Amino acid sequence: MIINYNIGIYGISGSGKSTLITQLNKQSSKLKYFEGSKIMENILNDDISKFKFLNDIQKYKIREEVISIIKKESVIDRHNIIDGHYSFIKEHDNFEIAITKADLEFFTHIFYLDIQDEIIKKQQVNDKSKKRNFTIEQIKKWKEFEKLELQKICKNNNIDFYTLNTNNLNTNIDYIQEIINKENLLNDLKKYTKNNNVNKYILFDADNTIINFDTGKDHMYKTLNIDIKNIKSCFKDDGYCFSSFLKLSKIHSKIDNSSFVNAMKHIASKIEIEDEFLGLMQMYNKKYNICIVTAGFKLLWQEVLKKYNLENIKVFGGNNLNIDDYIIDNNLKGLIATYLQSNNKYVVSFGDSLLDKDMLINSNKGYFVIRNKIRDDVISELCKHNHIKHLSINSLNTDYLEETNFNKIREELN
Repeated sequence: MIINYNIGIYGISGSGKSTLITQLNKQSSKLKYFEGSKIMENILNDDISKFKFLNDIQKYKIREEVISIIKKESVIDRHNIIDGHYSFIKEHDNFEIAITKADLEFFTHIFYLDIQDEIIKKQQVNDKSKKRNFTIEQIKKWKEFEKLELQKICKNNNIDFYTLNTNNLNTNIDYIQEIINKENLLNDLKKYTKNNNVNKYILFDADNTIINFDTGKDHMYKTLNIDIKNIKSCFKDDGYCFSSFLKLSKIHSKIDNSSFVNAMKHIASKIEIEDEFLGLMQMYNKKYNICIVTAGFKLLWQEVLKKYNLENIKVFGGNNLNIDDYIIDNNLKGLIATYLQSNNKYVVSFGDSLLDKDMLINSNKGYFVIRNKIRDDVISELCKHNHIKHLSINSLNTDYLEETNFNKIREELN
């Protein structure tokens, strides 16, 4: 279960807060959007114009009531996202502060829309529903004031603060989702490691590492009638990065949940972990915390492990926005190893591809699995690190990494 975040999208009038949140909300089923001005309008009996005639104390109470209503209407399994105002520009370019103590106690994250002054001006002019005749100089001054003040106030109140300084809507949406995704993973990792007295970890990649095929390409996509060309196109422009895996997850999320889950369970029933890797899992299941770290199908691997009575093995995985709490990409694989090491854990990892590079590098010991192909693009990076060895499954070898075998690995793990 994910931890709920209370996310504020801030920016001066005309910066595009509502547009950003509306599109973000459409792309994620794990967000609940609260429009602050609409809630305030309901409090004022559908007449928002009354607000400007209230005194400062009355305004403050109304703003705090907005947060109180949002708290009551929050749901357990979705993050709250709210458009917010830090300040309003008044006569003589002074500012009326709109943020309250209740806001600062409520928000866990604030994202600030720091887009170009000229674009804000254009959006203000184009929005005929509101009268906003601010000069470029006023917009610039207003933005700088809010950014500096929010940075300070967020730091003092343990609120994570981020700026969105591109005018590209999709880039901003991806960035917000990446931050939330990363924190969902970290919270899961912290929960797993908390009060755990075993300080040694083995991290196994899944597809093409502990089995000799790819469960997606060879099974899932055929079962679900997903064109493999559409899968490959996700990585065509940017390679392995969060936005690419997000595209992939959106394709998976178009399949109805029951069909997706049934396909994973059906395929899991046919999968057998290779004997040598299974032996390592069974032999060191008490001495080490063993984890599967996969950008593949989380439930599928949980079902596979269940067949071997290895349910205690943790699966860090995800590639479906509707089913999974987070998406695993190459960066998060590396982050898991980094987090464990930074908390004085001993980390051993196994992986077979560029996707596993950071996880192998950030471990105390890394084993690069070579099957049917020498991956020069990966080896050229891994060979710079003496703690990484190559494990050949089909007699393919490389001179750039020290070779090992399962007997030697067992000796090193003992």
